[in-house]
Amino acid sequence: MAQIQDLRNPPITEAVIDFRVVLPEGIGADQLREAKQALASTYPKSEEPKGMEARVAFQEGHSVQEIRDLGFQGVWLKTADELTVAQFRPNGFTVNRLKPYQGWDRLLPEAMRLWDVYVQLTKPLRVTRLAVRYINNLPYPGPGIETEDYFVTGPRLPPSVPEAITGFTTRVGLIHPDRQIYANVIQVFEVRAEQSRFLFDIDVFKVGDFGTAPENLVRIFEMLRTYRGEIFFSSLTEKYLEMFK
Repeated sequence: MAQIQDLRNPPITEAVIDFRVVLPEGIGADQLREAKQALASTYPKSEEPKGMEARVAFQEGHSVQEIRDLGFQGVWLKTADELTVAQFRPNGFTVNRLKPYQGWDRLLPEAMRLWDVYVQLTKPLRVTRLAVRYINNLPYPGPGIETEDYFVTGPRLPPSVPEAITGFTTRVGLIHPDRQIYANVIQVFEVRAEQSRFLFDIDVFKVGDFGTAPENLVRIFEMLRTYRGEIFFSSLTEKYLEMFK
């Protein structure tokens, strides 16, 4: 098992805690909009994004595009610096924390504080999915690298092929059989003249019928965070991790 470490300079550009729920009939925009006043002191900015759906149909040899307005999607509340966003939606609740990441010990308590407001306003019947997602943008180690020096999960070329990798993309679906936790792991490595990057996106989630008790939800989120850490630290070499310590 990978050793999970505390990094002084984590490469996290966005951290997400997500709840998917089933609400009672009749709960909708009016109740969700009450979050604006309830959280105005800490989340003074708000917006209500509209959902749109585009469809293309082919009729008599030509295409016809139809755009459907999906209407109200929820209330997005933002801190004054817009680095923390709370999404109050009809199908759930999400907290997004942008860079700089302030640590799990601050993110989870804030998510649970906001979740309590969501519960008070909407009275969810149950929680059906919980997720923790971390999007990492790691610096390019430098030209002429040996990928195995940095990426445990990077591409492996045959020995007869000269290695001059300019990029790779992988998407892997995982399940932890004992914990029944799933993960979608995306890696995108691009070498560009202007700016090179390594995107490492780890979305860990669990589905079920979890009720709404905070202590149970916190326990599951802690499991999700641990699995995310195992994936992250198992995928990078110690040489690469040294850049963030």
